[in-house]
Amino acid sequence: WIDAMNIDLKSFRNTFYRNLSKARLDPVLDTIRMAHHMGIHIELTTLVIPRENDSTEELRDIARFIYNVSPSIPWHVSAFHPDFKMRTTAATPASTIGRAIAIGKEEGLQFVYAGNLRGNDW
Repeated sequence: WIDAMNIDLKSFRNTFYRNLSKARLDPVLDTIRMAHHMGIHIELTTLVIPRENDSTEELRDIARFIYNVSPSIPWHVSAFHPDFKMRTTAATPASTIGRAIAIGKEEGLQFVYAGNLRGNDW
């Protein structure tokens, strides 16, 4: 039995999935919908990467999608750190994570959490 899942919703853009993940967005969205429909507790995580998936528009699109599935799905917005293959990309500023949290709450999400930040006020 599967009681719970944490699903990475990396972006709300097909180009991001194609270019950075070599994957597609639709199967991820379908999995989220299906898991919720099956009664599995799900939590979603978005690793926010500067200049890749950190625009207000994209974060709002993600939050709206989550809300439309269920406003009670927890959304973890995590800060990117330049490691492994993306060492030349800057770390995600705390202010960007704060903006993502604010967007999630504005869109009606009940549980929005900051990840990968030390000493945050969220």
